[in-house]
Amino acid sequence: MAMQYRKLPRGEEMLSTIGLGTSFMHLLSEQQVAELMNVALGGGINVIDFLSHRGKAIENMSAVLRERGKDVFLQQHFGVHFPDDQYTKLYDLDAIKRTIETDLKLLDRDYINAALFSNIDNEEEYGRMTADGGIWDYMQELKKAGVIRHFGFASHDIDMCNKLLDIGGFDLFMLSQNAAADF
Repeated sequence: MAMQYRKLPRGEEMLSTIGLGTSFMHLLSEQQVAELMNVALGGGINVIDFLSHRGKAIENMSAVLRERGKDVFLQQHFGVHFPDDQYTKLYDLDAIKRTIETDLKLLDRDYINAALFSNIDNEEEYGRMTADGGIWDYMQELKKAGVIRHFGFASHDIDMCNKLLDIGGFDLFMLSQNAAADF
């Protein structure tokens, strides 16, 4: 069966209906990551979902992404961090700015396909991401400057997904269901 693609509501990108998650890639060698990514890309997957700041994941992915990056739609999560490989919410604007700068440099890009506000699951997290002068405002500035092309969000909560969709401005979202973690 051939890969199916869908067009984003705003933009011209055709995205594969199956993407490659990378939450485990920090456990693999650079060669294993390259092999996995090349198999996925060769099979028609063109969406890669990643948390850039988990271990050496982005460093291990960067060679393939620099070589084949124009064919790849990267959706990057912001708002989480993994100090000592422990999942932690991250609302520090300066840390997010550093992450964006580092990612763009490592990937040899001047834009992010989609910035996803990661795991907005309750009102407190929503408030922290959208506080005046904070992460939301900064990301809006980057979008106006063309550094971010699309906004998205990830959540595990249906009610929060509906609230975020109601405020508008998002081109994609993930209602996270990870077979390896959720079942």
